[in-house]
Amino acid sequence: MSLVRTYIDEVAEVKPEAQAEAYASRSSKNLQPSRRRRLSLVRTYIDEVAEVKPEAQAEAYASRSSKNLQPSRRRRLSLVRTYIDEVAEVKPEAQAEAYASRSSKNLQPSRRRRLSLVRTYIDEVAEAKPKAQAEAYASRSSKNLQPSQRRRLSLEYICRKDNTMARKKIIAGNWKMNKTPSEAVALVNELKDLVKNDAVDVVYCVPAIDIVPVVEATKGTNVSVGAENMYFEESGAYTGEISAAMLVDAGVKYVIIGHSERRDYFKEDDVLLNKKVKKAFEAGITPILCCGESLEQRELGVTMDWIRLQIKSDLAGITADQVKTMVIAYEPIWAIGTGKTATSDQAQEVCKGIRDLIAEIYDEATAEAVRIQYGGSMNAGNAAELLAKPDIDGGLIGGASLKADFGKVVNA
Repeated sequence: MSLVRTYIDEVAEVKPEAQAEAYASRSSKNLQPSRRRRLSLVRTYIDEVAEVKPEAQAEAYASRSSKNLQPSRRRRLSLVRTYIDEVAEVKPEAQAEAYASRSSKNLQPSRRRRLSLVRTYIDEVAEAKPKAQAEAYASRSSKNLQPSQRRRLSLEYICRKDNTMARKKIIAGNWKMNKTPSEAVALVNELKDLVKNDAVDVVYCVPAIDIVPVVEATKGTNVSVGAENMYFEESGAYTGEISAAMLVDAGVKYVIIGHSERRDYFKEDDVLLNKKVKKAFEAGITPILCCGESLEQRELGVTMDWIRLQIKSDLAGITADQVKTMVIAYEPIWAIGTGKTATSDQAQEVCKGIRDLIAEIYDEATAEAVRIQYGGSMNAGNAAELLAKPDIDGGLIGGASLKADFGKVVNA
């Protein structure tokens, strides 16, 4: 009987078929006929399940065959089948991890190693590796996995890819303090045919005095209009401010909140910006929340520490469903209006860090849904490279949005 158990353990280590067969015929010569029959049943069961028979058929076979196995082995086979069924349903990562750590305690070391490979692969793909790299990793790692586990990895990869593709690109122009009302209308007419692209959301965030004429000029086009600022109060003695209700009535769909120039020149802090974000959602306006570091902060190596503080503070009290619909714009302050641009890898690193933070605060689904822009001197020359990155879903464009080249950014 010891030899039977040894055989099961050997095969559980996924020995090559030829080697396993040789081992079987060599070992079984020393067994009684009844034990040889049992050994044959074990081999047949392993072969049948390895072919991933339909669930009902496999279950029927398992209950029929396992009657000849020891209770401990029946339990082990049941655990393996249960784990495959559970994870095959692509359970949320946290739940799958908890299940894996709970179930794998009862599995052989070789099976635990295999399950660890599955989890490692899922973690790698969750980092949105380029398709070629992910495919290479899959073919390298999956050689040691059962067919059912390979299918599971494929499902995880497809799910991740679909989520990334589901985020529609958004290109927003921030006109800042430029263009009189008549000049604004002329620019809209100049850009009208250049920015046609149904695959991209196009937004013009314009000075308050230009909002009404630009809304009129963009009617019938694919362009939405946004504001560059708003106040969090509904109305009152706030000279020079503009309310969310006023923006909605004028036809505004988006509003920039927390731009570095507002933070720096007008000393807007995160407490104030949090109130603005809440008011925008209350009014039905989509906030474009800006964040970013100074050159000094980047050189000190505290970029993500600073951005995490900004986002956590600005989104206090905001729900996951609200975050899914908003836009976050990463704008390295040292690259705004300076002609300097973060490399595409630097921009991707921070945008991915922002997405990871959203997953940490809320959940993976929210992180996958929120759109993240890059806002540091994106232009016609670098837009395609930046927008090719998996966690950059668009751009917040400054000076380049006032030129005909803005159309090239939209269609990059």
